[in-house]
Amino acid sequence: MNSRHRREELSELEVTDEQLLYLLNQRAELFRAKQESERSTNQEQSSLKEKVRDARFVQRLQELNQGPLTDEQVESLFREIESCCSSLQSPTIVAFQARSGTPVEDAALQHFGTGVSLVPQATVNGVFRSVEKGTASYGIVPIEGNIDRSFSVTFDCFLQRNVKICGEVPYTLRYAILARPHTPLDAIDVVYAQADALTSCLDWLQRQLPHVQTQEVASGTEAVQYAQDRKNSAAIASKLRVEQFQLEVLQDNIEDEADNYVRYVILGSEFGSPSGNDKTSIIVSSKDEPGALYRILSPFQKYNISLSRIETRPIHGDGVFLFFLDFDGHESEKHVQKALSAIEQVTTMVNRLGSYPKALAQGV
Repeated sequence: MNSRHRREELSELEVTDEQLLYLLNQRAELFRAKQESERSTNQEQSSLKEKVRDARFVQRLQELNQGPLTDEQVESLFREIESCCSSLQSPTIVAFQARSGTPVEDAALQHFGTGVSLVPQATVNGVFRSVEKGTASYGIVPIEGNIDRSFSVTFDCFLQRNVKICGEVPYTLRYAILARPHTPLDAIDVVYAQADALTSCLDWLQRQLPHVQTQEVASGTEAVQYAQDRKNSAAIASKLRVEQFQLEVLQDNIEDEADNYVRYVILGSEFGSPSGNDKTSIIVSSKDEPGALYRILSPFQKYNISLSRIETRPIHGDGVFLFFLDFDGHESEKHVQKALSAIEQVTTMVNRLGSYPKALAQGV
């Protein structure tokens, strides 16, 4: 390519960037005007709160998408735009349990974008309490997987707290080696990482950086801070940290195993409206007696509802079992209502945790 054509290509890219900037600012102004109008008439704001609960806007954009961006990239891009627009008014507060070795903070950024305010809590119960009392707009807690295993605490909190599930974040952990821009891999002399990250990437480190010193730190955030501050150092962390800390991905997907998975749910105060592709979660209690599970599951077959997950948990000493169920559909749909009514007739309790849009499976 000659220099003249190269200049023309750069000029076209620059013009496109200017157009994007104009349209993004125009969108931000429209968003702000709509919020102010709704606030003046005491209407519920159609901000990020509505967008998180209702995935129709993402689905519509994905239907219009002609590439080369993937549907997952479209969702991530527009969540970030929505997050930035929302933060112009007041940041959406998201509570999470701050515990080293878990990727919950990265999962929250993946779902909400960087325009939200992430507020750490000491416990899962603290996350539930923050949402219930209204000090946080949302919470994010683990519910299944093989990374973060505090699921039993999550179940207990659902029984004790008046909160709803309004979204989900399937998160496959992907590690990257991050360093200052223009740092070659062979110049690295120390790698910082949280203990679980080091263990997950041990084979890669032995193959690619066998003589480099590794330094264990308390969290992924601390690791990238060291990599940002110190020349010829690197961090093992999620690539979501790149923009926050002005780092560069030297190599992506360096984990030894690709099945590090956890599913988080988004906690809110209300049910979401139907999106057309929803999931519902409930907790059911039943006496420990023959045929109990059969009676619970029969309505799903009768009303042609796909059950995607069932987990059983006994309540010791009470002769009662709890069943955590995920199934397709929204509780506002008639066939789902009929199934739930039938289940209520044969159980001692049905706790409707929430109906919410199904999430696209994503890795970071």
